[in-house]
Amino acid sequence: MKNMIILDGQVITDHWRTVQDDESLPPDGDLLFGYERFVANALFYSQRPGGLGVVLQPEDSLEPILPWLDRLNLISLHFPRVADGRHYSTARLLRTRHGYQGELRATGEVYRDQLDFMRRVGFNAFHLPESEDPQAVLNGVASPRAYPDLQYDLLKTA
Repeated sequence: MKNMIILDGQVITDHWRTVQDDESLPPDGDLLFGYERFVANALFYSQRPGGLGVVLQPEDSLEPILPWLDRLNLISLHFPRVADGRHYSTARLLRTRHGYQGELRATGEVYRDQLDFMRRVGFNAFHLPESEDPQAVLNGVASPRAYPDLQYDLLKTA
């Protein structure tokens, strides 16, 4: 299920094309660029037709892409390891401080038990590892949890 993602609570086919750093620019379509390539060519890419997206690694700074937020349709935040949570803060900043309204996608080491937390900070799309079935994950996340609002319940009894 390589080309399937979860977007806004639905499993859909991913129509975005990732353009590698050494690849020539395709003439059209919704294109996803690596951070370095996007930053170096943002003005040119922002003027082309089609969707525009960028992939950020945890060490990438938001500053160079901020002027282009209104033109970016997709920001993909890559999680290289489950234990690397830096992009939770990045997602929250993009949504709250910078007002980003487009698709905010989590990629890499993204698993079922993280999705609720990721949605809380602003992610609305998830590209899961190939070992995960997006529909099964979505069904599991949508089912009732044993403790739907544990923090609230604890505060009520305190």
